[in-house]
Amino acid sequence: MTKKVHSIFATLPIVATVISGCLFFNPVSAYVSLPSKANKNTRETIDLKTKQSTPVPQVIAAYDCNVPDPPPICDPGPRPRPPVINLTGKWQANDGGTYYIRQIGTQVWWYGEYSPTNPAFSNVFNGTINNNQINGNWADVPKGSTLSSGSLQLQIDSYNRIEAVSKSGGFGGSLWFR
Repeated sequence: MTKKVHSIFATLPIVATVISGCLFFNPVSAYVSLPSKANKNTRETIDLKTKQSTPVPQVIAAYDCNVPDPPPICDPGPRPRPPVINLTGKWQANDGGTYYIRQIGTQVWWYGEYSPTNPAFSNVFNGTINNNQINGNWADVPKGSTLSSGSLQLQIDSYNRIEAVSKSGGFGGSLWFR
């Protein structure tokens, strides 16, 4: 959409204000060309506090042109909610395993095993954090003696505790802590 500008006889000084990341413009005074007794080329400043006259150049021509609307300055669109805590680290679980968790943004990966030298199980997991829940998939890797896979829905209870809400594929652990 465009706005039609018929003539240029006034200018508005503007003060920009930023509120919650949005930019707002507020005019603080107006300069209007008015005839004067002393000089026909004067400008009267109309302000809330003062009035004064200032000489101005005379407007020679009025332009008729199309001026496009400016793009929006504040985009209040949805933004991803950053994770509150960082889960990266070494965790223990109630299945006797050790889990090495890596979190990057809302993505979580882990490698878990029962024993580094003779693991009964060895698995990997990838999931996404949404609020305080992690939804993802896990799979055993051939280092261990089992080869299963499934999905996990986990609840982040605190900085040091994660609990399984639902699990499939015969996953053994249900509580992780550090």
